[in-house]
Amino acid sequence: MDFGALAARGEEGRAEMDRISAALQDGFRGVTMAEAYDAALQYRFLLAPNNSVAEIRQDIQLAARDYFVPVDHGERGSIIYPGPWAKLGATPLRDSPRAPSIDADRAAIMSELSPVHSAAPHPERKGSDIFKGLKVWDMSWVGVGPLTARYLADYGATVVRLDSATRPESLRQAPPYKDGRAGLNNTMFYGDYNASKLGLGLNLSTTEAREIALEMIRWADVLLEAFTPGNMAQWGLDWETIKKINPSLVMLSTCMQGQTGPRAAYPGYGNLMAGLSGFYAITGWPDRLPVPVYGAYSDFVCQRFATTAVVSALDHSRRTGEGQHIDLSQFEGALQLLGTELLDFEVNGRVATRNGNRDQIAAPHGIYPCAGEDRWVAIACFTDEHWKALVSVMGSPAWAADPGFATLEGRRAAAEELDERIGEWSRSHTSQDVFDWLQPAVPAGPVHNQSDLFADPQVQHRGYFVELEHPVMGPVPYNGMQATMSKTPAWLRKASPTVGEDSFFVLEEILGYPPDRTGELVAAGAVEIMGD
Repeated sequence: MDFGALAARGEEGRAEMDRISAALQDGFRGVTMAEAYDAALQYRFLLAPNNSVAEIRQDIQLAARDYFVPVDHGERGSIIYPGPWAKLGATPLRDSPRAPSIDADRAAIMSELSPVHSAAPHPERKGSDIFKGLKVWDMSWVGVGPLTARYLADYGATVVRLDSATRPESLRQAPPYKDGRAGLNNTMFYGDYNASKLGLGLNLSTTEAREIALEMIRWADVLLEAFTPGNMAQWGLDWETIKKINPSLVMLSTCMQGQTGPRAAYPGYGNLMAGLSGFYAITGWPDRLPVPVYGAYSDFVCQRFATTAVVSALDHSRRTGEGQHIDLSQFEGALQLLGTELLDFEVNGRVATRNGNRDQIAAPHGIYPCAGEDRWVAIACFTDEHWKALVSVMGSPAWAADPGFATLEGRRAAAEELDERIGEWSRSHTSQDVFDWLQPAVPAGPVHNQSDLFADPQVQHRGYFVELEHPVMGPVPYNGMQATMSKTPAWLRKASPTVGEDSFFVLEEILGYPPDRTGELVAAGAVEIMGD
């Protein structure tokens, strides 16, 4: 069932999706969450439980991988923390000590400071590429691996991307499509994640293609893969084999639940991991069903951890000549962003749940309607001064003079009334006007849709979106850099490749194949090339 195609059919498609959803709900009645999850693991279908922090704490996969670690808190004893976010074979992440008490390390720090401190000068490298000369073989798919590889490519690495039309990866079949026309080379989802890379099309079901993949591993400094554990071994490309071929190689394996443990073979996507990792359980309103966070959440966050691990392993490899295998579980990586809730459960026994837009340390705190269709503004008052400034902008209405609103506790107790009052005021004004009136005295911002992002003057000023010419889609915008580095700026090298766009270049210029041999491999179906 192609749900992307259904969604594109408008009302008719939504009606069909509602019918399918109702049938699934009927099918799961009388089945516990644990029973459904066990069946998914047994029969390998895509399903994940909507875990709470309490259920996460008891998860057998996390226990098998020794994820949770005790941290000494002195007289309070040990408290269990979320553990390392990746397993590095040669340079494992150390268990972190507790956060220091205020001023706890003053004496030690002060004793090491020189009376006069000046920064050592650094050589001028403006315009150079941080990763120039780095060679990356990107065999990963969907989110974490491709985004990690794109970071490296944007900063100068030569990244060759494994691709296939015989067995195309998921994002090549996912909207949005240019002009609404489906096609492997016409999707911007895949395109944005794979800019700045070269594309090599291989049919890995053939012996010749697997031999080419092995040659790419000999060439590379970094190998990225995101297959279900066991797949690489089936091709003879497991770590034990690879490290004998290229001892200095850094290999990142990223999958749903890690390379080891009873649930390592779990197949899935980041939207399922968001449920398994506890984010659906805390998203939405307390009197309604859970609301999924947008998209493949763990894919969107775990590539930050992956890139950090790869760069640190590269540093070790260049200093020692020793490569290593990095095992990054999206489950474990995503839990790093739920640390506060996990610790609250561990220490206080509280199970975090849905609470709308409420916040423990801010009130009012919410999204408020504005003039126009589906227009909104976000407002958050963290201090009494923020509240006073908001009242002033609203024209100091009589209701706001209630002495109960003078404190955070009073405003939190009256959060529902405040939301109604503020909404009555905001709906008469545009979101941009409310934003302009409140900033900088009150934290606030218009709720942007996609077209708003492209028109935003700050985004335009920083030149964030970069238009590149794609062979099939033509000129299309790509996400730019998340950070601007003054001496070694990143830049997008090229639009994402079509399937096999650079196959001849990679085989002949990088691996040194004679043209006749390349032609034979294309004719045999081992190497793939696809125009549009």
